[in-house]
Amino acid sequence: MERETLEDVLFPGLNVVVRQATVVDDSMLVDAACCGPPGPCPLCQHPAARVHSRYWRYIAGLPAGGRQVIVRLRVRRFFCDQSQCRRRTYVEHVAGLTEPRLRASTAARSAMRAVAVELGGRPGQRLCAKLRIHGRRTALYGTVLVDVESSRPVDVLPDRETGTVAAWLQEHPGAEIICQDRPMAFAKAIRQAAPDALEVADRWHLLQNLSTAVEKTCRRHRDCLRRPAGPEASPPLATPDSPLLDRIRRRHAEVNELAATGTRTWQGFSPRRRTEGTVSWSRSWSTCSTGFMRAAPARRSSIARCSPSATPADTTLCTATR
Repeated sequence: MERETLEDVLFPGLNVVVRQATVVDDSMLVDAACCGPPGPCPLCQHPAARVHSRYWRYIAGLPAGGRQVIVRLRVRRFFCDQSQCRRRTYVEHVAGLTEPRLRASTAARSAMRAVAVELGGRPGQRLCAKLRIHGRRTALYGTVLVDVESSRPVDVLPDRETGTVAAWLQEHPGAEIICQDRPMAFAKAIRQAAPDALEVADRWHLLQNLSTAVEKTCRRHRDCLRRPAGPEASPPLATPDSPLLDRIRRRHAEVNELAATGTRTWQGFSPRRRTEGTVSWSRSWSTCSTGFMRAAPARRSSIARCSPSATPADTTLCTATR
């Protein structure tokens, strides 16, 4: 009986070497590295001879021993030395394990696809959580084709790859207007299989594209937004006068005058009696340079009482004394 290694159990027949496996709670982190020959360039199909750099990729795999498996794979980026090729660098991929721009292994994606076909989004997500498979609700969908005129689904494709969508369009010619999602795979498939069709986007994706563009523009010109205004800058617009603004200005001047004299007062508020015998003030407080001023609670025998008919001027003298 042959003795199997950890590579044979987790990555059978793949050019991957396992460096370390760590178990944390209900998850297993596997450190691995690619050890196969450099693959060809995806554009010119010429094999590479120089390594550009190395970096880590995190890939969700199938569960092992009732634990969720996360593979931290160290991959290599190669130079493409062909002068006629537009690609200067490219990343290697392990057939049967990794796919471009995907964070799940090929086997894990096959399992998630089976769950999505049988159950769908939210029920499939709950089943994936019980099976220790990294399957989110939004990741359990393929490509849903809908007839815009009748608002009825036409077909469901297993993935969002360019070849899958292009093959379906070639089998069903005659599309005049195609409302597509944001992935570039859809645009490439339309250009390949239906070049005469008009590509449009719905309102939700238009607003999303606009918000993304505004966010990128603001981030790019953040220094300009923080730059102080120079002498050549236009003066700020004057605020139109209103009775409310005049009242706020008079109130602000009175508060500043009281703060300058060092008098701590509560103006225009009548006291309320609590059951414990203390006097509390309303929640609207006068402000000054010293911040918010509150009436400190005192003992029942040491509080100066105010009559219900006291004037605002008398109310200002109602203070707690010991």
